[in-house]
Amino acid sequence: MTSYKKGMMAAAGNSGPPDYVGEPNSSFLEGWFRADEVVESGGAISQWTDKSGNGRHRVPQDTNYKPTLNASDSNFNDHPSITFPNTGSFNFKFASGPLPASTPWSKEFFNGNYDNAMIFVVFRTATTGNSYSYAEIWGGQQGYYWVGPGSATHMSFGNNTLQQSGHVVGTTYSTLVYRNDTTGITTMETTGLTTVSQSLSWNTGDQNQSPLIGGSQYPGQYFRGEIAEVLLYWHNSGGVRIQTKNYIANSYGLTW
Repeated sequence: MTSYKKGMMAAAGNSGPPDYVGEPNSSFLEGWFRADEVVESGGAISQWTDKSGNGRHRVPQDTNYKPTLNASDSNFNDHPSITFPNTGSFNFKFASGPLPASTPWSKEFFNGNYDNAMIFVVFRTATTGNSYSYAEIWGGQQGYYWVGPGSATHMSFGNNTLQQSGHVVGTTYSTLVYRNDTTGITTMETTGLTTVSQSLSWNTGDQNQSPLIGGSQYPGQYFRGEIAEVLLYWHNSGGVRIQTKNYIANSYGLTW
């Protein structure tokens, strides 16, 4: 078992994956999961390491279903990605951190509420979903991204859903969703798609389980495709948002 980090291939005498362009803004950053830093053996990942410095690492929900590392993925500008095959519980759950595993995700990543929350995900879907028509990207019982009916990207909180149409299976995207606590407006921006906004309550309840990456709390709702990066901010400052969008666009060759 080894800890894979970008540059290890180059250190071994190979060219290795290309460098990322710049860095995301670190202000208010509570969780940062990038595919260049995992613990893996034979490509099977046993830990997705939190790069934010907060120690909120993730491990497979079921050790019989470990997502796999692609160390140089052409879909992500030759940067590493993590593959989720959607043939079982291939997703990541809480492993360690300053709070216990039963901590709801609003408290783990967003200081107890979602008023100014901001989430980035860089991903590519391989299908519109399974028999539930879901392809979960980020899952919690009360809040998650999903790609499903109508080839749309959705952000759901309870029965409240913000839908962004035009998603094309097999295309690499970065999606950004954030909430303005003054107006109550939630905005979803996705590279190559039209930005959508609406009033959306994020505080519809919370489950006593930390969130998953690659699936939801519901059985059978798993993501199929690849995820290259997830960033979680408790505050959606405009300056933070712009710097992080530029970092993603330049690193992955995407256009907001």
